[in-house]
Amino acid sequence: KESLKSYDIISNAIGWKLKNRIPIIVYNSHNDFQQTNVIDMFMPEGVGGVTELYKNRVVIPFDGNNQQFKHVIHHELVHAFINDYIYKGSIQNMQNNDVVLIPLWMNEGLAEYLSTKWNSNSEMWIRDITLNGGNLPNFNQLNGYLAYRGGHSVWNFITIF
Repeated sequence: KESLKSYDIISNAIGWKLKNRIPIIVYNSHNDFQQTNVIDMFMPEGVGGVTELYKNRVVIPFDGNNQQFKHVIHHELVHAFINDYIYKGSIQNMQNNDVVLIPLWMNEGLAEYLSTKWNSNSEMWIRDITLNGGNLPNFNQLNGYLAYRGGHSVWNFITIF
């Protein structure tokens, strides 16, 4: 039910309807999720979910926190929409010369922007970088966790104006 609600919100926000169903694979614990064979890599402790690009599948753990679970489903479904829209739903389509890889900050930032409102956590990260880092990073420096927070900040800024 939650994924259908998320589907409608994301579809309306970006003006796109998925061409195919998106499988959502849920693990009973983060430990089980870390050992998944859906993705050909070990999932580190801090990863809350993954949207696999080969078959455009969402893979997430459920740790008992419903609010976090709903957020991760929504976040990962944004990636599924991006994959469907930009890459036609599969990594094989990325081989074409006309496909442009979107930057990580744009991808993760949009997923955060559409899955959660601007909040004090994102505000704290940006404020801390501004006050203690000397200056704001440029777009090419928005990698790792900054892709999420910085990208969220950019999308928030764009949509305000």
